[in-house]
Amino acid sequence: MALIAAYVLAGELRAADGDHTAAFAAYERELRDHVTASQQLAPAHKAHQEAYRASAGQQPDTHPTNIDAAFYEVVDSYTVKDY
Repeated sequence: MALIAAYVLAGELRAADGDHTAAFAAYERELRDHVTASQQLAPAHKAHQEAYRASAGQQPDTHPTNIDAAFYEVVDSYTVKDY
């Protein structure tokens, strides 16, 4: 995510001819939905895992490493603009 964000910010700065105020606003508009979706992944994944473990009579996993399909849906949902 950080590399994509840096690329988008650089592209928006270039597109705005260095006008950082306009570039930051464009950067926010460009990435807001993707960032919001990414931020919702962790709590949703944790809740899903806890519900599954509880239904199986298992203790909560304090170090979950499972990445499910939702992660890839969010990652693949963003198409990088060609600046």
